[in-house]
Amino acid sequence: MDVAWLSIIADEWPARRKAIEDWLCDTNFTPNGEALTRLAR
Repeated sequence: MDVAWLSIIADEWPARRKAIEDWLCDTNFTPNGEALTRLAR
């Protein structure tokens, strides 16, 4: 069995949420649906 546990603590959430929202913005994607920037920061 292969298991991975991932978490975000409450204090980290506002910055993570902003990064995810910015990454999901329409202007971050090409007409073909390819992301222009990486989500990892």
